[in-house]
Amino acid sequence: QKPPPIMDSIVGQRAVEAVEELANAPSSTYDEPVEVAFFSRDPDRSVRLNDRTRLKAFVRPELETSLNDGFESFVDKVPGAGAPLGDVLSALAQKGVDTSAAHFITYRNNLIKLLHTPYSKDPWRIGVSRHGRTIHLHVLETEEQVARERAQSERERRMAYWGYAFESACTASEHAQRGASDPLNANEEFVSIAQGKLGGNRLVMAGEVDCEKRNFHEVGGGRHAMRRYVEIKTTKVLTDDKDRRTLERFKMSKWWLQSFLLGVPTVVCGFRDDDGVLRKMQDFPVKQLPKFVHGAWKPHVMLNFGSAALGWVYERVVGTGPAQGRYVLEY
Repeated sequence: QKPPPIMDSIVGQRAVEAVEELANAPSSTYDEPVEVAFFSRDPDRSVRLNDRTRLKAFVRPELETSLNDGFESFVDKVPGAGAPLGDVLSALAQKGVDTSAAHFITYRNNLIKLLHTPYSKDPWRIGVSRHGRTIHLHVLETEEQVARERAQSERERRMAYWGYAFESACTASEHAQRGASDPLNANEEFVSIAQGKLGGNRLVMAGEVDCEKRNFHEVGGGRHAMRRYVEIKTTKVLTDDKDRRTLERFKMSKWWLQSFLLGVPTVVCGFRDDDGVLRKMQDFPVKQLPKFVHGAWKPHVMLNFGSAALGWVYERVVGTGPAQGRYVLEY
């Protein structure tokens, strides 16, 4: 599926409520997501539907590990490959999942951008297309994002690589099985597809999962599968209050959203120094993340905005829009 083209005219506008207004409103509900399908993407970007081959086991790495190893041979994501919804729809169809009652089918990335809006000034774009009474949300980049990626310095590319390297270190046994000389390849991934509900909005969302705890006592699909999953993150070692505020205000809010939306219970963070050496690790239970941030953000502010914004989109696209309407949602 190709994302919808940019429309030449504005068909609707909506203001972002003040954080205080969202905070004072009752919290929108969010049902625990249930995994209904999944797929593995190989290094050449071919897809194995409802296959867990690329789901890796979590292994705790040694401290003092250098995250620079393999930088020169790293294979980054194919430019312009994006995140096509076709793979998600194919996995759902193969599993026989009925999505006719869903209001939205999307990658989690779009929901993170949308829900984080009350706490962010970063512009974003989301493609919107109507399919019967269901809306497909498509991942789009802004011109600013494209320009920023093209202008990255070697230092910035190396720092981005440290995140991939830490994830590889956390699945070291898998890396050893495929050969330590094989380069890291960012195109390889495991994607979980789950059903959830935010307020009155029924969602089918897909999101990459970094790894799982293989010794977890619950096995099987559905909710049990989500509870095994682990999100891997890296950040710099905290040296002062500014570093701490940046982590709490900007990073942890997105960590929480990313994990909470897909039902992932644990974030494992590697703290690295300016030379890319792993100095510390810490596990963060996702449900406890809001307590770490000293009120820097509130979960229900993001849930309230997301619920209202999705309802607004649905009303205009399905309630009053044309049968095969295509739009771009921008902030």
